[in-house]
Amino acid sequence: MRLTVPKTVIRYISAEFAKSLAITLSIITAVWMLLFSIIMVRHEAMGPKAFLMSLPVIAVISLKYTLPLAVLFGASISYGRMSTENEIRAMEWNGIHIFWIIAPAAAIAVLASGLALYLNSQGIPAANRRLGKILKANIFDVIDHQLISASRGRNQIVIKDMAVSIGSYDPDAKVIQGITVYQTDDRQRLIRRIDAPSARILAGKIPGAVVIASDSDRPEEDRRYVSFQFDAGYVTEFDPETTMLNARYLAPPVALDMSKLEDVGVGNKGLTNGELASIARSAHGPARHEALTDFYERAALGVSPLFFVLLAAPLAVIARWKHVLTSFLPSLGVVIVLWYPLMAWGKVWGEAGRMNPMYGMFAGDLAVLVVASLVIIALLRR
Repeated sequence: MRLTVPKTVIRYISAEFAKSLAITLSIITAVWMLLFSIIMVRHEAMGPKAFLMSLPVIAVISLKYTLPLAVLFGASISYGRMSTENEIRAMEWNGIHIFWIIAPAAAIAVLASGLALYLNSQGIPAANRRLGKILKANIFDVIDHQLISASRGRNQIVIKDMAVSIGSYDPDAKVIQGITVYQTDDRQRLIRRIDAPSARILAGKIPGAVVIASDSDRPEEDRRYVSFQFDAGYVTEFDPETTMLNARYLAPPVALDMSKLEDVGVGNKGLTNGELASIARSAHGPARHEALTDFYERAALGVSPLFFVLLAAPLAVIARWKHVLTSFLPSLGVVIVLWYPLMAWGKVWGEAGRMNPMYGMFAGDLAVLVVASLVIIALLRR
């Protein structure tokens, strides 16, 4: 009989926690996708096609942060409800140890941590690479919508080492009115300025265009170009050292190599854990620090669901929050005050080489574990 009761309780608690976890994960992921989409649309000026194609990819990328938070909220809400309705007390009065009450959520959290570790190592890097390819495949739409945004806001857009200022843009005719292009060197010094009353934007590289390539090692067939054909424009070249005028001539078409757009949002984010470890072993200086920090950040985020459950479940039982839907506030407060600042500081110091990234990135999890241990001790002594 003593074995039957815990199994019944375990099934019940597991179902309650799994249900709360699924609901909160869906809600948090949807909110995260909305915020991420707004940022991507605002900064990348995505067209509708690229935006719709990127939504499933953004959902996968968001799991890096939404899965641990969903575990935290799910444990708080499910155990908060059971505690408020005295179900936890009833279980204890029937001789069921608090260990059996928390163990089901901890077991599910272990599975969630395993999933998070896999996603951080393989799934999310693949999603980041996919996002880069979506942007690359739709670069003309991206530039088109950037020009539309710039024409409405009268702000500059930056393409590679060129800043483009326009007066207006007709997206149907692909004609820009009042265009000025500033080109700078690697030290942000002005080296060339192009002024034209109008220009046409064309997909691909057109004959006679001056090619500005961003990656000389990339095969020509893999390149993606966007061309500006100026009407009665002229080029003014400057000496970056003295800012003196060097030359002035009619503006030829300019073809910008946008192949690097594939790397937007990728970088180390598109590398698997094995590739990051390989970089960390072979690189030196900032590149090594950054690779190590990213590697340990993924590990720390991956195991955080287990630590969050060990904190949230007993804290919700003790707090007995009056409103069940706000029962996550105590554990969320600990995460905001301790876990998040330690993670942020560890990332900054790790990338700067001021701290061993392993210690820095796991400091937040260890802090949560310490608080969780104190809460569990208080729960056992009550």
